[in-house]
Amino acid sequence: IFGWVAMWRPIEILLYEHWESHLLVIKTGETLMEISLSNKESAQLISEVAVASEEQMVGMDQINKAVSELDKMTQQNAALVEEVSSLSEEVLNRAREMKDSVNLFTVSK
Repeated sequence: IFGWVAMWRPIEILLYEHWESHLLVIKTGETLMEISLSNKESAQLISEVAVASEEQMVGMDQINKAVSELDKMTQQNAALVEEVSSLSEEVLNRAREMKDSVNLFTVSK
């Protein structure tokens, strides 16, 4: 009997070590699955950030175009104001000339 017990003991140890190895393989597989899921979630978040960044770039481009258009309109308005000012001065000068011309005539009473 003791011979069988002595022979069984190393087999029992081997089986236990095999079982521990098996559990480690299962735990490793579970960990790898968790890593894979985390990677997928990270990829999804990165994709969402990329889409949001693209939308933001489009929005910024639209803002830049609008600001550029406002600048163009401001420059045009400044040119018109300058032109109106020049014309006003010319009208004022002609009005003075007309007044001076009218003052040459005397009205008899």
